[in-house]
Amino acid sequence: MYRIVVLALALATMALPAFAAGEEDTGGAAAGASGPQYGGTLTLGYADLDPPTADVVEGKWPTTKYTSFVLDYLLTADIDKFGPRGQNVHAFTAPLSVPEEFTRGGVIEDWEITPNKLIFRIRPGVQWAAVGKEHVMESRELVAEDIVFSLMRFWTAPAMGWLETNEFPDWLVGMYAEDKYTFVVEFKYFNAVWRGRLGSGWANDLYAPEVVEAGAHDWANLVGTGPFMVKQYVQGSALVYEKNPIFYDTTTIDGVEYELPFVDEIVLPIIPDESTRIASLRTGKIDYMGGYLAPVPIHYRDTLSTEEHLIVESVKGSWAHTLSFAMEEKTRGRPGTEVADSVALRRALAIGTDREAIARATFFEADIHSWPVSDKNAAAFIPMDQLPESAQELFEYNPEKARQLIAEAGYPNGFTVIAPVNAADTTRVDMLSQIADQWSKIGVTVDMRPMESAALSEFMRRGEDIAPNFDMWLHGEYNIDPLITIGGRFGHYFHEDFLAAKQTPDGDARMDILRDISVRAIDEVVPGIPLGTPNQLRVMWPWVKNWYGETEESAWGTAHINARIWIDQNLKKSLGY
Repeated sequence: MYRIVVLALALATMALPAFAAGEEDTGGAAAGASGPQYGGTLTLGYADLDPPTADVVEGKWPTTKYTSFVLDYLLTADIDKFGPRGQNVHAFTAPLSVPEEFTRGGVIEDWEITPNKLIFRIRPGVQWAAVGKEHVMESRELVAEDIVFSLMRFWTAPAMGWLETNEFPDWLVGMYAEDKYTFVVEFKYFNAVWRGRLGSGWANDLYAPEVVEAGAHDWANLVGTGPFMVKQYVQGSALVYEKNPIFYDTTTIDGVEYELPFVDEIVLPIIPDESTRIASLRTGKIDYMGGYLAPVPIHYRDTLSTEEHLIVESVKGSWAHTLSFAMEEKTRGRPGTEVADSVALRRALAIGTDREAIARATFFEADIHSWPVSDKNAAAFIPMDQLPESAQELFEYNPEKARQLIAEAGYPNGFTVIAPVNAADTTRVDMLSQIADQWSKIGVTVDMRPMESAALSEFMRRGEDIAPNFDMWLHGEYNIDPLITIGGRFGHYFHEDFLAAKQTPDGDARMDILRDISVRAIDEVVPGIPLGTPNQLRVMWPWVKNWYGETEESAWGTAHINARIWIDQNLKKSLGY
């Protein structure tokens, strides 16, 4: 038996270089000379869609990015210790993935892992903040039974089936409250995905039983333990949050401990149109934008940079565009095609694709190598010079060699491939058109099948006797968490190795296995062609203090990050806003 507590998680990180994740320190812009201030309103550019419900277990996007201001998780990011405020070894900009060594307890103090149990200890005094929500419940202390109720509700919700909840009978035995502040999760075998399935992943937000009884779908009933409370939701207009006056967390700045949050109010104006959101940012109506929840495309750089006082920085994105081969189609229950199932032809098509040209034409700035895992996850990323020469070759555009490999594979006259694409996604239609033009030079014809999204899903789902098999499709994927990314993309090709990785408690040993799978998949399987992870902008006004670009603390959660931001109201006023 060994024990993992929050402070112990840090020990292996002391020798890491500053910003191992590859981000630059922007603290000078964010820190300011004056100390922390309480009060004011922070307006974020996160909201592009109305939330369909306040209940995340209904499985509907984008609920969780709005509930996370109110509802806490077991785990959160230790941004004070490891981010720019502290040791400056991690940027916390990768969606859905905070490496375990940079994690701390949210509503829990610490946890312990044994061969068949996870034992969690709750922070005494954490309160369900029902201020103004007395029709739902009275403010009371969070106890172990509450967490068992919420997590079991998540694990047994029908809508959560796509999150591997079918593992429940095979992996988890059950969970129970041992006492008021301790709850236990029993399992048949250790599974490293537990953090994303129990601790800080999709739909792990903690709901009180009283909220569920009152109707968890209703924003007026939402009561949580997080730093903010729902003040008002006006459909099509805005979600407004107010500070939780009994929030448990604090932060220390220059040796002084401060209660959180600093701002009185957070506003999320619902602005579906991108150009309107950018205009609101440029005119000071939005305080900051950046990261995967509020991306600012790089093509706005010139216009935004002309705005006096506005701070504009280029940063790496978190979304990789990939052309995936429909080989064997094991996960879809349909056969692959003669072309897609040939590793020799997959290699030829990769070599015959000018990724750099596509990335420049489509995104202006992009990284074509941050795949399957980005360098934002330094422990999992494999630099190009560490790949075998045969894998490096796949990233080098060589149409002559591609033609030769195609002929050697038995297709001297070339062949035709079928590639469905969402007609409404003009970016991917354009990328596929560029690929078609490049492949025409190596004797390959691309039969593009643009169709609306519902028809596309049906086309890709149907069987061989109903629709023609397709050879490849263009899509986007997050390229951060190795368990999610490598497992989802390559796990069924290296099943035994991936299972061993999931069942390895030691993080370093697990990462060695995942990195090995990643190299072998790139080199031996060639499941797809990465087409670029676009750079984006991080934009903020100088009155936004103590934000260093962090955008990740849990699955789509930013509440603890935003609770640490304060507004220099005098500076804002002096600048005319």
